[in-house]
Amino acid sequence: MKVQAGLVLDDQVGVVTGAASGLGFAIAEALAEAGAMVVLTDVDADGLERAVDAIRAGGGAAEAAVCDVGDRQALRGCI
Repeated sequence: MKVQAGLVLDDQVGVVTGAASGLGFAIAEALAEAGAMVVLTDVDADGLERAVDAIRAGGGAAEAAVCDVGDRQALRGCI
C-alpha cells in the first residue's frame, strides 16, 4: 500500500487493528514507511510477531499488542 506522496508522520503514533495480516498489515506498513511509530493489534500473537518483525526489518518502528477489539475491557487494557 502506498501512502500519499510527501506524507510525513514523524513523531506520530498509529494504532492499527487486525494488523497481523492483510489490509491491517498493509496499513501498518504504510504508516511506518511514512515515519509513524505503529502499534499493531490483533488476536493472532504469532502473526503479530511476524508483522512487527517485517516492519522493523524495513526500518520502521513497531510494537505489538495482542488484543480482541471486540472485547471492550480487553481493548481498554490494550491502549
